Amino acid sequence: MRILVFSIFFLTIHCFAETNTKQVWAKFVKITEEGTKAEVLDVLSGEVKNRAARFGVNELKESINKSWLMNKAFLDGEDTLLINISKNKIKQTALFKFEDKKWKLYELRHGFANSKLSTAQKMLLGSYYRTEKIALKVKMQRIHKSVSEYALKNENSMILEPENIGINKRDLVYNCPREGTEKKLLFAIGFKFTKKRQYILAVTEDPLKDKHYALFDDGHIAEITKRKFKKHLSDFQPSNEKTVNLTKQKEQHIAKLIKQLGAESFRERKASKQKMLQLEYEVLAYLNTKEKETEDIETKESLKEIIKTITERGPTRTPHK
Repeated sequence: MRILVFSIFFLTIHCFAETNTKQVWAKFVKITEEGTKAEVLDVLSGEVKNRAARFGVNELKESINKSWLMNKAFLDGEDTLLINISKNKIKQTALFKFEDKKWKLYELRHGFANSKLSTAQKMLLGSYYRTEKIALKVKMQRIHKSVSEYALKNENSMILEPENIGINKRDLVYNCPREGTEKKLLFAIGFKFTKKRQYILAVTEDPLKDKHYALFDDGHIAEITKRKFKKHLSDFQPSNEKTVNLTKQKEQHIAKLIKQLGAESFRERKASKQKMLQLEYEVLAYLNTKEKETEDIETKESLKEIIKTITERGPTRTPHK
């Protein structure tokens, strides 16, 4: 008999198959008032559930307790339900989603819903964005931790392929709510890890609500505009695409510096070497070719030192300003 009574009570609390808004709301209130934390979490979803799991359900119970169901209640489809509620003259809209054969509270916000589908879509999309931003930031924090630990253990702090640093593949993707598709995080492979705040370590492939999210070398995360993203895009191309074709003028300038490496004057040789050490990473292919073609032993040795220094320094990223 006790088992039967318990089973009836369990079904009364947990069965959310109703489409009648009053019944759905009444059962939800009953669970939040009388259920355990696990039972309350079972009828929550999205950001509301994440917050309740992290900070407890008391805040939600306080918000729901003694709230009145208002006349305006909309059923926006088979899996979406909007309910207007009021407590102490404070107006709120509760958005429910039908998941796992029960109605779950997905979003609770101030103000009444004044239109059906548009309000539900805006609330859902807004909740998706907030949830995805939180998840994205957590992933970026883990990425930075992995890169920092790798750089600490290795003298060569060059940013390698993510799988070679111990970064989980799932941390390199994120969901784009508007399209409902999975996108990639672009990674600054082949650059030196600087720990400086002006260099971007990883960035979202597509924007989230018109802004890209960027992870910087010092660990902070910030939004950047589409224009800024385009400015930095070349930093996130595969290493085999980073090579550039030098202009004729640039080649002539480097050839002149190489010739000066073999000059009789020590001062002239030293000045030439210092200038060549400031050359960009992208000229390495040209320098390697010239080193092989050079017959002068002293010039060849100087070129080898220059090539080694530029290689160890790595390519230079565009500073974010």
